[in-house]
Amino acid sequence: MSSTDALLMRGGPASTSVLSVFATYWTEVAVFAFFLLGFFVFRSSYAKKKIADWQHHLVAASKAANKKESLLSPLSPLSPSPSPSSPALAEADSAKETIAKADAFYTEGHNRPVYTLWHELLANDIKPPCEMYTILIKTHARAEPAEIPTDFDLIVSLKDSLEKNRQYTDTAVMDVVVSSLCRVKNVEGALNLFELAIAAGLIPDKNIYNCLVTGLSQAKMAQTAVEYMMKMKKESMQVEDSTYQSLIKCCARCDRPDLVMRVLKEMDSSASSSS
Repeated sequence: MSSTDALLMRGGPASTSVLSVFATYWTEVAVFAFFLLGFFVFRSSYAKKKIADWQHHLVAASKAANKKESLLSPLSPLSPSPSPSSPALAEADSAKETIAKADAFYTEGHNRPVYTLWHELLANDIKPPCEMYTILIKTHARAEPAEIPTDFDLIVSLKDSLEKNRQYTDTAVMDVVVSSLCRVKNVEGALNLFELAIAAGLIPDKNIYNCLVTGLSQAKMAQTAVEYMMKMKKESMQVEDSTYQSLIKCCARCDRPDLVMRVLKEMDSSASSSS
């Protein structure tokens, strides 16, 4: 007699029925139990992984929101210096990162964070690249008074930065500063910084001169514009045709026929010498 038969004989009708079913289908029951256990194990590990992913995304989103909120918060005077260990300036290419952030804020129409990023560069003794000067000047040209820090003066800040970083004699930087200021119609500021740069030893190129003369012409400063054109001629620099045209229009609007004739004479002499 087999062990299974003995068990069947010992139990009553109920146990006999259960044991007989188990004896007949024990393989199927074992397989079903195995797959059921595997299913629960898989569900448990999958759920843990999804929870970990959600937690990671929530932490990242929280950090990004806090970062943007801190940059968009109202600005106090720029006197207190930020910590040198600021996350935005921690890496070696912090200047490039700052430019990318400033350009993004400018493009999105946020002005106040650009001032904050500019101050972070200066406070951490990082020399502002040309692009940062352009973004700052364009931002300042469109900013509302309430968006400008209370102790910020554009020309003073540019002057301090150029002096501190010894960029007065950097032709590329001065070209950007002068041309940017002229484009936003801050010609007097451009002229001021240009003269300081000349005194510091800058040797201007034709691009700086052409931008400055064009800006002076658009500001209807006819006499000054013609004087700087003559300085260009004295330095044997090429005056662009567009610069001549701006000068002539400016002198005519200022009712200075004598200056119109002078510009035409210089224009004619340039054409003769080049031919």
